[in-house]
Amino acid sequence: MPMLRLIFRVSAAVAALLSVSLAYGKDFGVQGNIWPIVEKDIRQIIMESAADVDWTAIGDDVRKKAETFVERLPKRTLPEVEATRTVWVDPSIDLSTDIQVPVKQPDGSLSWEVLYKRGTKVNPLNYFRPVTAMLFVNTADEEQLGLAKAVAAIEPDRIMIVEAGQGDVKKASEAMARIVFHANDALLSRFSVQYLPTLVYPGTGAQREFIGVTSFARPFQAKEVIAAWPELTTQKRVNSEKPE
Repeated sequence: MPMLRLIFRVSAAVAALLSVSLAYGKDFGVQGNIWPIVEKDIRQIIMESAADVDWTAIGDDVRKKAETFVERLPKRTLPEVEATRTVWVDPSIDLSTDIQVPVKQPDGSLSWEVLYKRGTKVNPLNYFRPVTAMLFVNTADEEQLGLAKAVAAIEPDRIMIVEAGQGDVKKASEAMARIVFHANDALLSRFSVQYLPTLVYPGTGAQREFIGVTSFARPFQAKEVIAAWPELTTQKRVNSEKPE
């Protein structure tokens, strides 16, 4: 019992002390030198900067650049081949870093695990087979533009027309009544396009793991372009053999 009384008295004293400190808080004043804040509020700086901007002029500049974007695309001068030729390009890449993916664990959690180690050689054609080919042309050349029109008329869905020379994408699209794409340097380098016109397509058969790059010599013929991609002729034959 004496011990219980002691504990009770201590608890009561602590409670009383807390209540007194809360009820009789005291302001001890400033204990050191203070100075007014001289820096501007960052929000004020942002608002002042925004107010000084000529948004109308910026809008006009952006609109003008957007309207002339196609006209400002880079032009190139790529030669023609003297004889039609085909080069087979291996699209495989060597991974410079590990490729990791999240894997679900038995307890439901996810952990990152290595799917392909660094240095692994990966061929995209083993995982994805393109269903379209690309015909790179110089639409500033009337004969190449005519070839593109003829090819597009025969295979409007399977062959994309890509401007890679001195032509204007907008004018070419209007002349062909379809979208004409523009080739950037990375695309030309990736598929080793060095001549115009050139058809780029996924290989078949023994060349299944390669990209075919066929450049055509004059006189240009649409049927020669179509025949360069065996899958087109094979598909046409299969479709013709199907019972109606």
